[in-house]
Formats: sequence, C-alpha cells, structure tokens
Amino acid sequence: MERALARHVVTQAFRAGEEITALVPLLKAACGEAEYRPLALAIARAAAGIKTEIIDRIYAEHPEIEAEIAREITRYERVL
Repeated sequence: MERALARHVVTQAFRAGEEITALVPLLKAACGEAEYRPLALAIARAAAGIKTEIIDRIYAEHPEIEAEIAREITRYERVL
C-alpha cells in the first residue's frame, strides 16, 4: 500500500476506535450491568481488532508512520 493511503487508513482506524470506545460511558450510564457488560466487552474486542487487524499491519509495512503517529499523540494527545 502506498504511504499516503496507509497514513489515511491508520488515521481513520484511530478515529473509528475513538468513536466506538466513546460509547462505553454512555452505555454504562444508560444500561443495567447485565446489558452493559457484554456490550463493553464487545466494544473492547472491536477496538482491539481495529488495532491488530488494521493499525499493526500497516505499521509493519510502514514503520515510519508508527513513529509519526506516536509523535502526534505525544504532542497533541490525539492523531491529527
């Protein structure tokens, strides 16, 4: 995958992970424990899958993107 596309995919993957994990506090506040717990675990699995199946694969092919993203997170506390 060309670098520009790889960077875009990683950025979107991070955003997708952020969006889905942002549901956890809402679900905790709105659902009972029996309903919340399986949903929270499913969200954790989905976020982990985004990292291992998308982000880590691209980092393996483009390690410079991993360093770039790490610098952004350190500086801005988020991926730009």
